[in-house]
Amino acid sequence: MNTSQVENFDESMQVKTSSDKKTEESYVSFTKEEWEYFFKELKLRPLTEENLQKAINNARYLAMLDRGFKEMEEGKGTVMTFEELEKLIYG
Repeated sequence: MNTSQVENFDESMQVKTSSDKKTEESYVSFTKEEWEYFFKELKLRPLTEENLQKAINNARYLAMLDRGFKEMEEGKGTVMTFEELEKLIYG
């Protein structure tokens, strides 16, 4: 499947994965953004079970970062200094 085919789909798209530790198959759902990163990740390394899981995790993480940056640009995020962050965490 190439990336142009992915653009027509939404979160209902799934990747079928299996594990040597499990006898059952599991399914992974992706958003459009996660699909784009997933294909980029697969181009970086040979396809093995371990690399497939890394590609899934990386795709989700990179898409999450994109959503966060987009929200910040739209003014939906919270900006604070490091001192304010420490105070929030440690009280």
